[in-house]
Amino acid sequence: MGGIVVQDQIIEALEAQIAIKQAELRRVEEDLAALQRTLAIFKGERVPERLSPLHEPTPSLSQPKDSLPDLGYIALKEVGKPLTGDQIVAFWNGRGKEVSKASLLGALYRHAKHKKTFRVSSGVFGLLEWQDGRVQQEEEVKEASLAFSE
Repeated sequence: MGGIVVQDQIIEALEAQIAIKQAELRRVEEDLAALQRTLAIFKGERVPERLSPLHEPTPSLSQPKDSLPDLGYIALKEVGKPLTGDQIVAFWNGRGKEVSKASLLGALYRHAKHKKTFRVSSGVFGLLEWQDGRVQQEEEVKEASLAFSE
């Protein structure tokens, strides 16, 4: 059983590193595009006024009123599974939104402490609604197995 736990930790660490590298790649692509546009301007070439779809903000980011708990909730909902704080930050960095890890973690931990929206275990955040769904699903499985055994 210890091997499964270690394997899960390795998988989690790899997923976090992938998310971080994707965010870094996005920033490098944006820098490269900016340099290419600058070079084109200096060469006297026509530069498209509109940015490519890759650089357009995602609809959820167009609303500046997103609070830190909202950002955590959106990231968890879109990914569909529990994430570490690093993974949530990398999720937003990859979409062009800089998020302070310390501020985000503080907000998520406060909400989890008061049992609002989030749950946390060993630095991994999930949504309470997932837990409620899992409990309901387990109860349905138990009921089905009891009905089958009768």
